[in-house]
Amino acid sequence: MECPECNRPMRKHRQTVKERPGTVSWGSRGICQACWRRLKKNGTLDTLYPPLPPSRPTAGVTACKECSRAIRPGSTTLAEHPGTVRGVEGYCYTCYPLTLNKITPESIASTTLHLNAYFAWRRPYRAKAGTLL
Repeated sequence: MECPECNRPMRKHRQTVKERPGTVSWGSRGICQACWRRLKKNGTLDTLYPPLPPSRPTAGVTACKECSRAIRPGSTTLAEHPGTVRGVEGYCYTCYPLTLNKITPESIASTTLHLNAYFAWRRPYRAKAGTLL
């Protein structure tokens, strides 16, 4: 990829000059770092290369799909929407990890039942060993 301003080849941020000799560092908005600084200093950056629109929707407050808590838009603050929580993909940050691991209230209850049965089975051995409090 080349800079549209100076036509020099650009490299990504994590690449070094040793890895990609003869390239310049990528700045922002599709131009190299040197051109970006020059245009920013001249005050012509926003007119030649307008900023990109926000990637997250900034509509209103939505409800969590799982617990119905109020989720504020991603690009807003708590001061703008008091009483809301952050969220992702329609879930609050408390419910989202549970959906990734497919954890449901039924699976938690089932695991608890199995653990209680196991510990009840182990109780005589633990008491005999002296580890039961």
